[in-house]
Amino acid sequence: MKRIVLVIICFIVLGIGGYFGYTYYQKKNVIQKPIVPVKVALKWLHQAQFAGNYTALEKGYYRDGGLAVTLMPYDLKTSSIDLVASGTATFGVAGADELLVARSKGVPVVALAVIYQESPVVAYTLKSSGIASVADFKGKRVGYEHSGNIAMTIDNMIQKGGLNPQRDVVRVPIGFDASSLLNGEVDIATGYATNEPLTAIEAGHEVIYIRPSQYGIQDYSDVLFTTERVIQEQSDLVSAFVDASLKGW
Repeated sequence: MKRIVLVIICFIVLGIGGYFGYTYYQKKNVIQKPIVPVKVALKWLHQAQFAGNYTALEKGYYRDGGLAVTLMPYDLKTSSIDLVASGTATFGVAGADELLVARSKGVPVVALAVIYQESPVVAYTLKSSGIASVADFKGKRVGYEHSGNIAMTIDNMIQKGGLNPQRDVVRVPIGFDASSLLNGEVDIATGYATNEPLTAIEAGHEVIYIRPSQYGIQDYSDVLFTTERVIQEQSDLVSAFVDASLKGW
């Protein structure tokens, strides 16, 4: 009986030793996935707008996919589309409308994934103004940021609301912050809901949002994209980038 027990114990020990020995062998001889440097051109400066990309970077999701990602903030001179089209960056983030315009001009960019199912572009004002809808815009000073896609979206919203954006409002150029609204230079400001209105709230004001989606305008925004050439030549790289980015979000 003792001999049988001893034999069983020996088999167990050998089995455990063999398992761990094989696992160690696998780890020592596994072929490491090459890490590919990848630049991603963001459409704006670093902020919460790109939280999913930061998460994918910090949590190692990109590296797990074989990517050494560098997130490039907007330099206020060159668009993310130009950077990707020129090969300076492999991937980028841009508005759906911007990509459509680029494609119409022959730029071979391709959308990969839509991050914002609703555009973050909004018109916003102080609650104390009494402005609550596009109908209240008539005769008011509307601040337009120096961005073509924001202006286009706001004009479409005003038109959908029954006003003429060229005749019924006073168009005032503003910067990429809420200062013009807080200083009383405009009655209504425009921008991203993830950014500018929040500075007004932090300053102690109650803010009213007028969203394009309230008027049937459902634009996609912050679309991950690359070029036709990258998709054709590095499809595995594209899949790894999209998977890691979405996991981050």
